[in-house]
Amino acid sequence: MDRFSQEIVDEIVHHVEDARDIAKLSVTCKSFQETGYNVRSMHVKVLNEDHEWARNLVDMSSPNSGLESRNLKDTVVNIIAKKHCIKQLCIEVEPRLQSKEVPENEGQRTDFWMSDPYFVRKWLPRAGATLQHLCIVDYGKQAIMRRSSVLKIISENCKLVKTLDLRNMYIDTSDCGVMTSMVSMTLRCVKVTVGTLDDMNTIMPNLQTLALLGVFGVEKGNLKFKNMKVLCLGLSTPAENVLMDLPSLEKLELKMQCPQDLRIVAPQLKYFAFNMKVPEESKVQVCCGDTTKVHATKDLPGGLLELLYGASSFGTFALRLERNRSNCKTLYVDIPCMALKEDGTFFTVSKDVSLNLPCFENLHNFEHP
Repeated sequence: MDRFSQEIVDEIVHHVEDARDIAKLSVTCKSFQETGYNVRSMHVKVLNEDHEWARNLVDMSSPNSGLESRNLKDTVVNIIAKKHCIKQLCIEVEPRLQSKEVPENEGQRTDFWMSDPYFVRKWLPRAGATLQHLCIVDYGKQAIMRRSSVLKIISENCKLVKTLDLRNMYIDTSDCGVMTSMVSMTLRCVKVTVGTLDDMNTIMPNLQTLALLGVFGVEKGNLKFKNMKVLCLGLSTPAENVLMDLPSLEKLELKMQCPQDLRIVAPQLKYFAFNMKVPEESKVQVCCGDTTKVHATKDLPGGLLELLYGASSFGTFALRLERNRSNCKTLYVDIPCMALKEDGTFFTVSKDVSLNLPCFENLHNFEHP
């Protein structure tokens, strides 16, 4: 390896992201070891084998065991502590472990809780100065029931972070610092505190992309981002009221439990996916460029280029279509006619599918999806 130039060694190491592979590479020669300290991107995977090892230990209190305890969190801290200029970091509990059947007392443990504030404070201050992209996929069986201040810790230590992806955890958004560099945020399968939507406006004022997928706990709130262009809103519990005032928004997906009162102000909206059941008692409004003029659900903005309609009722579909017919190029119609099992597999054909479909003669100007 001594015959390789430092540029070649750097190029080889920087193409390796898995933390285990970086560790193996670092023991082959001094050049790889030194370059390993300066990797820019790293993926720390928590494997099912790690969990099996931790759960199948012999009684460590026995003086005859002859084994030393291996703490997963300490291992992760040691790995990250040796990296000097990491810009992209992912700590992920692998899907195989997430889906594995475990005893009921698993939820009482915290050894695989990756959003544990005490644990995060051990490694994040060391990496935060250079970190720009962070993803933490937690172990849901331990994390979802324990409130974490992980977002507050990130806001205090990662002033350069641009993208953040947090999954399978319970997030407290109170008392967070302002993250002016943040442009993209994803929350997937998380529980949040009541005021999360309002808190986000202050914490991430320059957000451009926001995806809330399978988010529990939102009761009400406003989203007011002047620079946001893409929003995917997937609230798993019905909120009382949600207001969205997004003057730059171009892409919007609503796939969620419908709030009792939903108002959308998005004059630049071009791509709209409307996929939710609207109860009779709920009120859904969409505002055009003139925000003083409020339209009911049937009157979407007239500048749409692409529309996906997947609601369970087609009563107002024809009117929506008529308003956007001159501009809309592509139309998707998703008829919810299947009932699924809890694991997502097919169960049966739904019996309550609405037959009040619109006149499809009006669709001839649209492209075939």
